[in-house]
Amino acid sequence: MPTADELNLEGVEISDKDLETILSIDVPRWQQEMGYREEHLKQFRDLPEAIWEAHRRVASALDE
Repeated sequence: MPTADELNLEGVEISDKDLETILSIDVPRWQQEMGYREEHLKQFRDLPEAIWEAHRRVASALDE
């Protein structure tokens, strides 16, 4: 997720509050979503480990 300083916003009219909203993550909501995704992924046999690794990486980042 980029920070506001990393974005070229030249010519873009957006309030600081709206930009903050766009760049924010609702951590509790995404943690809930990751639980749903895990249940969904468990439905598939022989899912590549890379998919599970990506799932665990996102879940871990949300827990930090």
